[in-house]
Amino acid sequence: MRKCLAILSAALLLAVGLSSAIAATKYSANQKTLATFSATATWLTSTQKAQVKAAVEANPNAEKFICTGIRYYSQPMSVNIMVRERAKAACDYAKELNPNLSTWTQSKPTQARSYAGKVLLTITSLKNAVGATPEDNWVKGADTPYEAGCQDFEAGRLKHKDLETYRPIIADICENFEMNYDLVEVRYSPLVDREDLDYYVQANVFGLSYWNRYTTNGMDKRYLVILMEEEQDWWTAQLDELLQIEPVWFGPSGEAGHCYAAEPEALCPKLYVGNEGATSGDFDVLTTMMGSKLEWTPFRRVIAIHESTHGFQTSERLGHWRSWFVEGQATYFEMAASILVSSVRGFDGRDQAIAESHSRDEHPFKATNSAEAYEFLKNCNGRQYCHGLNYIGGSFAHELLVNTYGLETYRAWNLALAEQLPDFVWQGQPEAERVQGNKMFADLFQEYFKVDIDDWEKNTYSQYLVDQFS
Repeated sequence: MRKCLAILSAALLLAVGLSSAIAATKYSANQKTLATFSATATWLTSTQKAQVKAAVEANPNAEKFICTGIRYYSQPMSVNIMVRERAKAACDYAKELNPNLSTWTQSKPTQARSYAGKVLLTITSLKNAVGATPEDNWVKGADTPYEAGCQDFEAGRLKHKDLETYRPIIADICENFEMNYDLVEVRYSPLVDREDLDYYVQANVFGLSYWNRYTTNGMDKRYLVILMEEEQDWWTAQLDELLQIEPVWFGPSGEAGHCYAAEPEALCPKLYVGNEGATSGDFDVLTTMMGSKLEWTPFRRVIAIHESTHGFQTSERLGHWRSWFVEGQATYFEMAASILVSSVRGFDGRDQAIAESHSRDEHPFKATNSAEAYEFLKNCNGRQYCHGLNYIGGSFAHELLVNTYGLETYRAWNLALAEQLPDFVWQGQPEAERVQGNKMFADLFQEYFKVDIDDWEKNTYSQYLVDQFS
């Protein structure tokens, strides 16, 4: 059985044209899952025919049209024959509509019950075909949710209880904003849902486009490698080309990716950073499982935005010089950006994050005055049990700095950190560099905000934490 699965996976890779040798530069792939078949039917309904016709007409430059019948992995061979006949019916109809199409029919097992019995269409096209641009690979409509949100903000239509808290950063996001798709290259496996893929790609491009403004030499390109849980062979083929190190398959741990809610089959991103030697070039790789249990909760809708901030930080070699800096900055940007997205705007992410930090940390933040809060912060530095506080509580440090001293000063401070501090190393930082970096971080804080960082944490920030958590 294992050998059979491997052969089928290999055949699929060759058929869809997404092997590591060609996926990076030559082809793009569009996918569509046909409407559900009834019982043992192997013929196309009028709805399914309309879907095939729409796929053919939407891809006039198609190089290959692949029809994959999908069965549950434990089902008998009779089901394999049935789903292959369904796939053949779809490809035969596509060929009837466009006799010049090169078609391929196949079947494939899955462990995701939601796909069992269905037919997946995969249409590969030359990326730079006549009349096409890289943006044509993504179904964006007139505006992405972020551009639409900026239009609402600029027209005064945007309403949210926390709008004034995040107004400075939202205004900065929306000023002359443009989605820069050149910052990413997308590789996605044959079973990934196209609608989910579009949303995730747009969220990544949105975050990277913003932070690209403030990097010294521009953001490194980011490869987005996206798959479902049963496609480890495809994933391995992609990462063999892109990485210098041995990748770790997804799981609920930091090493195996941030699998939120401890379900890698829901949404599990894992970032490999180029300037840390993990990739085979001057680029980062964000590999993400978008599994069969994926539901777009408000949190998952903004996680790519959060991770894009880490892309800025790693690009500029910024790191954990203070417990509130790295995750706090990413959460601050995430919270602000979520107000722009209409599908998330009604969700009170700020209050929810505060509530979750209480249940997430071994020792939750329960300070009732600034002295207790400051003592907690001192004990929190470098301690995993403060993980939840470092996210939402850390974001309060950044919003406090922006709202007190202005975005221009805050931004200048960030650029000075990137230019003057020693490169942060996530593991194995020499002790002398660590001491020097912490001192320089404090000195630059004093230079730009005109206050001693320890005094600020002890008095201003600690009291702000108490106020926000109360």
